[in-house]
Amino acid sequence: MASATTCPPIVPDPFDLGIHTPAAMEGAQLAHPAPSADPAPTTEQQPVSIIETATKLARDRAEEYNAKLKVFQAFCAKFEEAAKQFTTAPEREFAQRFADSFLDSWNQALTDAKSAPAPTTYSAIAALPPAANNALAHHPRHHQQQRQQQQPPHRQGQPIIGAPLRVDLRVFIRLDAEAPARAHNDYAIRAHISRKLGVDPRKIQRVPQVRSGWAVLTADITTRDLLVQRQTEWAPDLGAAAVETRQEWFTYLVSDYPRKLTDLYGNEADSDAAVDEEIEIQTGQKPVNIRPARHQPDNPLTKTLLVSFLEPVKKYWRLFSSRPARLIKKTDRPRQCN
Repeated sequence: MASATTCPPIVPDPFDLGIHTPAAMEGAQLAHPAPSADPAPTTEQQPVSIIETATKLARDRAEEYNAKLKVFQAFCAKFEEAAKQFTTAPEREFAQRFADSFLDSWNQALTDAKSAPAPTTYSAIAALPPAANNALAHHPRHHQQQRQQQQPPHRQGQPIIGAPLRVDLRVFIRLDAEAPARAHNDYAIRAHISRKLGVDPRKIQRVPQVRSGWAVLTADITTRDLLVQRQTEWAPDLGAAAVETRQEWFTYLVSDYPRKLTDLYGNEADSDAAVDEEIEIQTGQKPVNIRPARHQPDNPLTKTLLVSFLEPVKKYWRLFSSRPARLIKKTDRPRQCN
């Protein structure tokens, strides 16, 4: 007996969208991938660099400064050699003034804005504040003018240039204890000197009295030197024992100097007269002042002396059986200053 198979009726799928079905679209995308879009081209930003410009600027400035420094050192060496021939006080004073003027002039030349050394490496330039870097890149000369306010670096062999020492313009008039001029007033001293030398009284600013006489304060070096050079024209009328300017003394303390000296036969020698010769023998210098110290030892056979020189003694020395001489570090001044 024959049978027939009945097929269910075909019902349309309400979700079938044909090729637009999501599954079909996904398969199509996998089979035919769309070409990927290229990323938009980007331009790499390069950092701002001033290395080349700054290095060249630093090299040029350093070469210019070193050239001036070489000339300066050569002049200093010749100046030092020439100054050795001046040994008298007036010559040395004038040479010192000339040296001060010479150093001042070169100090200004070496610290001038156009010759001040610039940083010689990029690391030194990079260490500057940003504002300074910008100024260097755009206004190099202005940057150099700012740097000139700083002191130039000290290089090996270069003399250290400092401010000139203040010049002492006083002239000291030494008087004996009983000199009549001690009883005068400052106006009388000034009028006498002015009249004798024909000097404008305004060039003699003050005449204060000091322990050993008078100190004449002049207005300038020329007047000070004039008073010393022509002292024979005015000092004798005042009974002056000496007329001098301030000196730098190197003073030594000599303890336990014997009060009495005897020769081979027991004859007593003059200790005070022998000390001058002994000092020159032991030191090679002539002292400018020898005086007893304020505080003396309890031993009646010895005493303590203060011996002053214009130059330091560069060796160990003593006087007869005394203790070794000891340099007093504080600079001694003429007795008028005490």
